[in-house]
Amino acid sequence: MQYDGSILDWNDDKGFGFISSPSFESKVFFHIKSVKQRNRRPSVGDSVVFQTLKDTQGRNNAVVVSLLNSTSDNTVATTRSSAKIRPANAKATSRRPSNINRSRATGKSPKAKRGGSPLGWLLFICYWVALSAVAIMNPTLFLPLVYLAAISVVTYLVYALDKQAARNNQYRVSESHLHLLSLIGGWSGALVAHYRLRHKSVKTEFRIVFWITVIMNSALTVAAIKSGVAEQFINSM
Repeated sequence: MQYDGSILDWNDDKGFGFISSPSFESKVFFHIKSVKQRNRRPSVGDSVVFQTLKDTQGRNNAVVVSLLNSTSDNTVATTRSSAKIRPANAKATSRRPSNINRSRATGKSPKAKRGGSPLGWLLFICYWVALSAVAIMNPTLFLPLVYLAAISVVTYLVYALDKQAARNNQYRVSESHLHLLSLIGGWSGALVAHYRLRHKSVKTEFRIVFWITVIMNSALTVAAIKSGVAEQFINSM
């Protein structure tokens, strides 16, 4: 049986949202994989037609979700129609819409480039070159270098697993745990995951907290090396 409704909430980064329908007392969960149209993303306020299936806990989940014409679609159609009505002597100009304008028209969030920021990669390289140089000059600090490399690899793998879980609508790693991994030394692995996996690379709030953890960890690392605390700790083991 098909039901009518509208999208009440949509998380484009995680790929799921909720539908409000007069046929149900509570909001109905749906995932991006249930949407029939692959050429556009859902957005809040879109009218939909859907069917439901109950999950293992007896909750209604929307399946076979069809997106109907939305406000964004009408805006695009009006813009295209207006573009066709031009004076014959008008000078034709063609300008590609910016990523922000295209995302507003389609309901998509602007995506970060897979290559990442050159400044980010420069920071990554300088960080590991500096740590390697310190370990070469003071072999006692080689063990902390191994730890930082290991926690960075672990952090990258956790990001990769969380990315896969988001695609499959499975249990997600909390953002606080991801920030904790960055804080204890895995931020360079998280940075690579942002750029290579394009995971957690758009959400502004997450990125702000991430860079705070980078600054805090870097400051603690420099302080531990300069004060000799790191060396004393290794010698006491």
